[in-house]
Amino acid sequence: MTKNMNTRFIAVGSVVAVAGLGGCSVKKSAVGAPTTTVTSSPVPTTTTPTRQATSTTAISPEYLSISVSTQLSSSGQDPSILLPSSCSVLSNIVTATGTFNGGVVPETYVRAGDVVELYAYDAPSMENQGQRSQVLDLGLEKPFAIEGSGPWKASAPVDPAQLAPSQCVVSVQSTHAFMGAGNAGG
Repeated sequence: MTKNMNTRFIAVGSVVAVAGLGGCSVKKSAVGAPTTTVTSSPVPTTTTPTRQATSTTAISPEYLSISVSTQLSSSGQDPSILLPSSCSVLSNIVTATGTFNGGVVPETYVRAGDVVELYAYDAPSMENQGQRSQVLDLGLEKPFAIEGSGPWKASAPVDPAQLAPSQCVVSVQSTHAFMGAGNAGG
């Protein structure tokens, strides 16, 4: 009988505590509300504060090595203007970020419509005779259009038919969309 009486008292005490919060929503009051453990032995009732888990689980990105490629860059464009800072995979999206060497890129990169391109490769394997394979869906890539300064960010999803990426590479490529001033003579 004592067990039932304690349970009723605790239930009543919880209702009073929630009602005494003065306008707080039920969800907010439940987050910090204490939980109660009742045992059948004569051990006194204990209260331990708990927090509810959030509805979405935090997923941490996986960080990959990143380098700059002269070979993948357009002829005449110097990729050393790229200073990559990170490359990560989160929810099958590979994202590379960085800045420009010196902060501002030369006007020729802007006028040529250059972009920062992202590539990702799997680890060399025996199946590929020690070679790496491109693993991104480049048709869905979001390259960064070079516009003069500031940080850059390029991303692309992993092709579902490929293996997981293990390395990122960035390059500077011309889109040949000349952005210069029009003919003044007309």
